[in-house]
Amino acid sequence: MAAVLAFFLGTFGVHRFYLGQVVLGILYCLFMFTGISTVLGFIDAMVLLSSDEDKFDRKHNRKYFAIQEQEESFERNRRRRERDVEHWERRQRHQTPKVSLDKEREIERFKRVQRSKENMQRIATLREEGISFFKNYDYEAAIEAFKQVIALDEQDVATHFNLACAYSLEENSERSLYHLDRAIAFGFTDTTEKLKRMTH
Repeated sequence: MAAVLAFFLGTFGVHRFYLGQVVLGILYCLFMFTGISTVLGFIDAMVLLSSDEDKFDRKHNRKYFAIQEQEESFERNRRRRERDVEHWERRQRHQTPKVSLDKEREIERFKRVQRSKENMQRIATLREEGISFFKNYDYEAAIEAFKQVIALDEQDVATHFNLACAYSLEENSERSLYHLDRAIAFGFTDTTEKLKRMTH
């Protein structure tokens, strides 16, 4: 899309505005009558058409690329844990001809602990990510990250409170009040110390 804009509307710097490079877009507009911006727009179109998709994403879609890499990392960790569990189960089976009920319970407990650790790690990462977006005034991205936390732990008081704040700044009072109500229902109390702990 950026390459098409550069090719057809490069003279006006439209592709630069599209890529979030507002200053460069304005410069292209200023040089529009000299013909320089037309040449630069054509060069930009050629560069964008020949650029590698991953490199383009890393440069212009860093936020979403980082989320994608994080998802892949979580998936790799999940597969590794599953392999560890399978290896542990095989070893247990070889040690005793018949796995007793106690052993089966131990295996189930081990699996539950692994799943719980994985969930807690993912929740902490997503919450930190949401807070980072929030502090950088990217409220939409913060809301998306916080919503993923709620999907994993519906009773996360801190995240309901953070969602209430983010929706409030997005002027969505209905969603803001809903999440504030959820936070209170799950144990939120309005004290300065608790607010500091939840939002930092």
